[in-house]
Amino acid sequence: MKIKIKLFLKKTNIIIDKDYFLEINISTKDKINNRLVTKEDIEYLIFDLKKLVKDNNSNFSITKIKIKSFRVDKKSYETFEEIPSGDTFSLEVMFEFVNNRTQIEVKNLLSKLEIDIGKYFSTKYLELNVLNEKLDECTAAAKSLYDYDQNEVFLISKNKEKKSFFEKLFHFFG
Repeated sequence: MKIKIKLFLKKTNIIIDKDYFLEINISTKDKINNRLVTKEDIEYLIFDLKKLVKDNNSNFSITKIKIKSFRVDKKSYETFEEIPSGDTFSLEVMFEFVNNRTQIEVKNLLSKLEIDIGKYFSTKYLELNVLNEKLDECTAAAKSLYDYDQNEVFLISKNKEKKSFFEKLFHFFG
């Protein structure tokens, strides 16, 4: 007996065992000469750290970037809004990577079913949420995806699709 349902799964998020992930905690320090740190300063430092860790871990893809702490003159702060002016500023950042081979295997498996992959989650961080809030792993993943963590860094690609004249015209009047 064959049952047909009219539901199509186009995109899904993947939860993978923590053994397929690599976590790197790294910090950087900058002299700020008694001024306030700007968001542009932080973006610049994160961009440099990201390039450094990606260049040295070419077999992995970044799945998560999170600022663990901000430090001004050796005093730690948890959020950007708390940062005072000072002489030195340091940033501690956690990068989470998934193995490229694992990513390719999962993608190949799901592409046969025409399913795209949204985000990869490590069981390590989901287990922490499960323990702290008594959630199951799927609920913890959804909470991680939809709840705003002000210290998580989101990567936005700069590639813009080139639209034809008619598409531009349609969007202009639409």
